[in-house]
Amino acid sequence: MSFIELFNNFANLVELKMPELAYMLRKFSKLTFYERITTLKALVKFLDKYCECRAGVIPYNVTKNMTINELWKLMNETNDPLVTENEMLLGIINLEGNEASSDYCICGGGTCVENPPYPCSETIKDWSGKYVCDKDYRHNYYHRLGICDGRPWWQSYRDKGTPNYRWYIREGLLVLETIITPSASYTVQSIVSIADYNTRTSTTCCSSCPTDAVVYTEDVPIWYWEVEAKVESNASYKVMVGYKLV
Repeated sequence: MSFIELFNNFANLVELKMPELAYMLRKFSKLTFYERITTLKALVKFLDKYCECRAGVIPYNVTKNMTINELWKLMNETNDPLVTENEMLLGIINLEGNEASSDYCICGGGTCVENPPYPCSETIKDWSGKYVCDKDYRHNYYHRLGICDGRPWWQSYRDKGTPNYRWYIREGLLVLETIITPSASYTVQSIVSIADYNTRTSTTCCSSCPTDAVVYTEDVPIWYWEVEAKVESNASYKVMVGYKLV
């Protein structure tokens, strides 16, 4: 079964609870940027309301021959808060499986120019809670999944990887996963969805910025899940976040 077929089957499951969201998911590839943001925000609410959420950081050699149901049992129940200030960055998430980047004007705490050249946000904050406002540049981001040694979103991630989206229709499961080899040994306290900096190009984005704003940052947190796991620098780990319809 193709990824798009799996995606449409997931929409069929969603339709039982939220038919309008299911309709938007089926036409996801044809949506405008802002329609995608609205759809993804609705999907986050759906997952929060109708699904059990689990997350885990599991040694890769343990997971190789395990079924998704066996992996699910190893994952821990967790909360799934969205960083509201940065929710526009959900636009980097491509639910149809192909990695893609997105361009933004980042004007946190400031004012977007009239008719900005790219989607513009006046609310973006960094890991420390400071506004990010880059008046004369556009930012291009990819989606990444990271692990942290603190509780975001006030802590920076330690390591990251490119997430894959897995739809397990028979089990009613949506899973984001990646493989990470940590840069050091530490205790993981959270998994975080990251808008990961790709490039920065000159263009006029903001008409004003706060004087104390961060002008440039390599990555911004979007969504996070609390976990507890110890990792070693000489091993690889499967980092997983899963949602199961209940």
